Amino acid sequence: MAQASQAIRDASDHKYYGAIDQMPAPEPFGITPPIMTAQGPSAPAFDVNSVSGYEGTKIGDAGHYFPPPPDPLSYPEHLPAQTNWNIPAISEDEAKDAFIEYAESKCCYSKNPAKELMFQDLLALNTYRYYLETFTESRSSSWKTIPYKGEPVDSAMYGAAPSPWDMRVEVPIMFKDNIVKLKVPHTSTVKVQKAKIR
Repeated sequence: MAQASQAIRDASDHKYYGAIDQMPAPEPFGITPPIMTAQGPSAPAFDVNSVSGYEGTKIGDAGHYFPPPPDPLSYPEHLPAQTNWNIPAISEDEAKDAFIEYAESKCCYSKNPAKELMFQDLLALNTYRYYLETFTESRSSSWKTIPYKGEPVDSAMYGAAPSPWDMRVEVPIMFKDNIVKLKVPHTSTVKVQKAKIR
């Protein structure tokens, strides 16, 4: 019983801790109460760098970028060179006609060099024309702070936060700029700030 009464006495020092909108009754009009500093929580302060996978993210930071995970697919290091090409042969007349047709398609090209062309050797070569269009995705994080109004807090008590690249997002339209903002589960916390109360 002595331990229980001691615990009750110790708890009375923190009678408003955790209560929402329950402040002591105001002093009578005309009397200014002394300035008090609110006591902080007894739990250790939350360190934003303590969330695994999100180290380096700061409050108010524009965003901390995370490199993508390694590609799970393995690609062969050296592919054998293609040696068996099947290149169709064309005649000198077909080559000259193609050259004249190309010169006609350009506004400032003369057809005379194509017409007067004398072939010394006609060698068929394999060529490629590449057009590269890329699509990339990046992921970043930043802390957002909002006033606490008593809503449930999705903290680390409910599980580990997924890593940035484990967050599921809807696949966007390819090759269109798109920004998606998501709240990372299990990263919320309530941080009590010291405040002056009058």
